[in-house]
Amino acid sequence: MNDAAFSLLPQSQRLEQLVEKARAFIKSAKTTSTQDAYSRDFEVFTLWCLQNRLNSMPSNPATVCLFLAEEASRGRAWSTIARRVVSINQAHKAAGYPESPASRRNPLVCAILKGIRRTLGAAPSRTKEPLVADGVRALVDACPASHLGLRDRSLCLLGYGAGLRCDSLAMLDVSEISNRPDGIGITLAKSKTDQDGVGRVVNVPFGTQAETCPVAALRAWLSTANIAGHGPVFRGVDRWGKISPHGLNTDSISRIIRRAASRAGLPNPPDFGGRSLRSGLVTQGAISRVNPFEIMEITGHKSLAVLRLYTRLGYLQRGVSAADLGL
Repeated sequence: MNDAAFSLLPQSQRLEQLVEKARAFIKSAKTTSTQDAYSRDFEVFTLWCLQNRLNSMPSNPATVCLFLAEEASRGRAWSTIARRVVSINQAHKAAGYPESPASRRNPLVCAILKGIRRTLGAAPSRTKEPLVADGVRALVDACPASHLGLRDRSLCLLGYGAGLRCDSLAMLDVSEISNRPDGIGITLAKSKTDQDGVGRVVNVPFGTQAETCPVAALRAWLSTANIAGHGPVFRGVDRWGKISPHGLNTDSISRIIRRAASRAGLPNPPDFGGRSLRSGLVTQGAISRVNPFEIMEITGHKSLAVLRLYTRLGYLQRGVSAADLGL
């Protein structure tokens, strides 16, 4: 936050209230998770500067370059190093400095970043394994006949069928689900791809098989758990089958998916996580040669390039045949 800009204004109680509101709106420009990541990155930089008796605020381009060199030598991924640079920039801007020492406009910083990128490469970090159709069926088949099993079954099928992120599953409220002739509609008030809160509706049709129908699974869970009207859809279930009135958090959903993978006997359960259902939908769509724009309607992705990052090409074993090309 650039308090220096506000300090130039004349002081009054009314203006002080507006300043606080302005600060709140400026802070809301970035998601909480993004702000937390920037804060952690700058803490890493600050600690490194303290250990080496260098200034972190304000810093200088030479110090930043030394820090980046050490980060690269420690084996940090390119994505992490690039985010560290943004975090240092954000911290200096928030402190009121017009020019950050980590600016890419600085020739020294620009050169070291190019060198690190060329040396390390910019390959994306390893993501969780996707759960394609066969994997999701295995998870569902292994769910126990209990309240916990009903919840896990519904969570996995809905997360896959609607391409939902963990945070969307965690925040999903009963009031955001509407019945439709062909299934249900889920209103997402806000998501990672919709930070402005415009909102969108994801249509989830009935499944072709009763045992893997996400709509039927959701209705069975809500009915058994006696959840109606409003309140979190997915909730904690203890060892005695008692259902909590409180919703799950994002980390809990990731653990549920890993536990379900282990229960189903899938190889390397730790390789699965919160993104596995969403990336599984996208990957299965590519395998089944579904129009990518139809997949984007479900996932809310704004570009094919970003959608492609979710697709694990290792699963696409069948190449393009002559028949596919009209020959």
